[in-house]
This record gives sequence, structure tokens and C-alpha cells, in this order.
Amino acid sequence: MKKNKNILVYALLTYLSLGAYFLVVESLGYSDQTYLRLFNGVIVLAFMNHFIKSNFQKGLNGYLENFRSAFVSTGIAVVLSAISLIVFLNFKDAAYVNSIADGLMLAGAPTSSQIGGAILVEGLASTMIFSFVSMQYWKGVKLPESVA
Repeated sequence: MKKNKNILVYALLTYLSLGAYFLVVESLGYSDQTYLRLFNGVIVLAFMNHFIKSNFQKGLNGYLENFRSAFVSTGIAVVLSAISLIVFLNFKDAAYVNSIADGLMLAGAPTSSQIGGAILVEGLASTMIFSFVSMQYWKGVKLPESVA
């Protein structure tokens, strides 16, 4: 089993992309639109797919190794995103926090930590599903030999 050094690189790229997307949506005033959160999955899948493809190109083609690498890389991005969301929500007023909580279907008046925890659980579950789906795709793909 080879040591994969790109896990942290792709984790940070995914995290920064998610953060940039969140800030763009926030600055445009669309943060209350829950369906726009689906694009988070597109960002995660795009980086995960690119990461697994780069592993295959480097000869790291083990199913479990790539599954683990994809999950850990994206999991790090999700954890960093949840922490950043908690910090961000601590600077917002209660009405804004409640509007975010409404999109998550949380009962009562949740705190920023509860919202961050819900996003963390949702993100890690999505990461597990995306890792599995991506590896199901990549296990049957044969990359063309490069002519060098």
C-alpha cells in the first residue's frame, strides 16, 4: 500500500471551493435557497472524481485504497467546512441562524454548533455515499496508456 500524499491537497482544494461557493451564494443573497446546497455535492463529486483519476494515473488503483483516500480527503473538507460554518454563524444574528436551521429541518431554536453538527453528519454521510459511487464507477474504467 503506497502512501498517498495528495489527500491533504485535495481536501484543501475541496474545502476552499466549498467556502468560495458559500461566500458567492451568501453575497448574492441566495443563502436561504435550500436547493442551492445540492451544488455542494457537485463540487465534492468533481474533486473526488479528479482525485481518484489522478490516483489511477499514478498507478494507485486499489479499490479500498482509493475508497479510503477519497473518503478521508473529502471528510477533511467536510469537517473544515462544518467548523467554518460554526464560526461564521457565531457572528450572525439569531434570525439568520434560524433561517439556516429552517433549511435543515431542525426543531426549536438550534445553536450554531447544532447546525454545524447537522451539516457535519449530512456531509460525512454524503461523503461515504459519493466515495462508494465514485469507486463503483472507477473500478470498471481502464485509462488509456499514455504515449511518452
